[in-house]
Amino acid sequence: MKLFDFYTKAPKDKKLHFLVGAFIGLVVSVFVLWTASKGGWFIDFLRVKNLQIVLCGVFFGVVAGALKEIVWDSALKKGVPEMADFKYTVYGSLFASVFVWIVSLFLTVVPPYTRIPTEEEYWKQRMEEIHRNDPASFNNNSQDVKNRTDSLLKKLE
Repeated sequence: MKLFDFYTKAPKDKKLHFLVGAFIGLVVSVFVLWTASKGGWFIDFLRVKNLQIVLCGVFFGVVAGALKEIVWDSALKKGVPEMADFKYTVYGSLFASVFVWIVSLFLTVVPPYTRIPTEEEYWKQRMEEIHRNDPASFNNNSQDVKNRTDSLLKKLE
């Protein structure tokens, strides 16, 4: 099949670059997808949407490929810097990242847009969680929760 000729007809070195790029793209994309589905710190940092899963995987593939060629091959003289090596690393990360993105569309793990709560909303939710888990720590009145939330927000400023 002509679509995969660039891989099947490539020398072993280029295939390894493609596989390493694919591994990097896969790991990064799955990590971003997983943290986005959990609402973790990484989604707060990136404000991830579905397509950004691909961009994150490719970005790290580009960085890894560039570092390998510039630092390892060029600066340290441990190999021969080649643009083709860099390209195959990027192609691999793109392939794996797009694959993860397509799978995520079918799994619907991450909604197309996830609204990130403001800092005040976040702390209010946290205080309400604490109240649910340990009701004895608060009076059973929402004004007390609000007052404690406000005092915590003031301490953070």
